[in-house]
Amino acid sequence: MTDNRKGILAKIKALLAKTTVNGCTEAEAMAALDKARQMMDAYDVTDTDLAFDGEKVTQERVDRDDPDNIRWQLCSGVGKFCDCRVWGERATDKIVFLGLETDAGFAAWLLDTLEQFVRRQSLQFLADMGRAVGGETDLFGAPLNGADREHKRRSFVFGCVTRIAERLRKAAAEREIKSAGNGRSLVVVKNALVTDAFRKLNITLRSTRSRGIDADPYAFGRGQQAGDRANFGRPVNGGGKTLAIGR
Repeated sequence: MTDNRKGILAKIKALLAKTTVNGCTEAEAMAALDKARQMMDAYDVTDTDLAFDGEKVTQERVDRDDPDNIRWQLCSGVGKFCDCRVWGERATDKIVFLGLETDAGFAAWLLDTLEQFVRRQSLQFLADMGRAVGGETDLFGAPLNGADREHKRRSFVFGCVTRIAERLRKAAAEREIKSAGNGRSLVVVKNALVTDAFRKLNITLRSTRSRGIDADPYAFGRGQQAGDRANFGRPVNGGGKTLAIGR
């Protein structure tokens, strides 16, 4: 959206804010409302444009390929949390998020950042297991060969990803329940816009399931604990950098 369009929306919103509740006389409020409606007609601005600052439904693509399939296991939960439709695009090996511009951009950022979080936590888990003279051991002192180490690492990743996905879906479900009683809520309107845009793409999705693993119970549990520490806040810019998610 252009800066000029943003400026027009801001002016219309300012006019609509001139109400008797905000201290204007009835004549001033009516004049402001009339001017706002004139501008909306002239610039083809809808109530939906005002509600979402003129954002349109768009697509964001991120790479699907990663060694542990973390992104694919998380993308569905991220999509629900960010009010986006999501699917895998086989031709490009990409994950596609469909949503309002800020939502789709947030979903792509969140997926990438959560993958980094899981990887950092898995490396920390391996470091916590420690090293012994003459070979690596687990926390209980048992010898740990390369295959054992990799199995524990993958078990940790699986536990972490599983827990994060559960939390994303739960948060999205709780938000849906809160908005369910109001058919005009922004969440309901937003979902209707995304659903309509998806229908126009004429795409047929096929359900898939990620394969589980025969996980090491201890490593899986540690991964779930790490998943509880992930947070899902939008990116915050500080000193020109995007702050990392989680700890």
